[in-house]
Amino acid sequence: LLTKEPLENAWMPGRLGIPGGKYLLHEGIMEGTKRKILDESGMEVEIRGLFKAVQILMPAKTVYHFIFVADWVADGIASENTYSAGLRWYTKKEILALTPDELTEYYNHDLFQEYFTNPERTVSLDFIRELRSFEDPQIQEWMNKGNKETQ
Repeated sequence: LLTKEPLENAWMPGRLGIPGGKYLLHEGIMEGTKRKILDESGMEVEIRGLFKAVQILMPAKTVYHFIFVADWVADGIASENTYSAGLRWYTKKEILALTPDELTEYYNHDLFQEYFTNPERTVSLDFIRELRSFEDPQIQEWMNKGNKETQ
């Protein structure tokens, strides 16, 4: 499933990419990933695993992209509920024929080649431990003990 960036976007207008985006404050990685896919595609998904983490070192910042493999939970694409300019399933042949100039991220061309070579190579996400410190009084108390400003 690829999304097409709206033509009025400043970043990569009209190019194809993987659904994604930034996490919200207090949003876990699984929760945020599912939300972004739903926002961009109208589809509910179940995350299968992490396929790749991409670190992009830029002149003024460092960016991390996490590429997940997911299964859709319900049939159909609710594109009328998204902000994508276009959304559809592409065949393996169509995806592999795309050039870097047609994609939203420089690394996507190589990423797609790698995925289709070994689509089952994912890392289980059970290694992620989520601590919701903003909700846990014990963690908040521990943090306050280690903070000079609250002592």
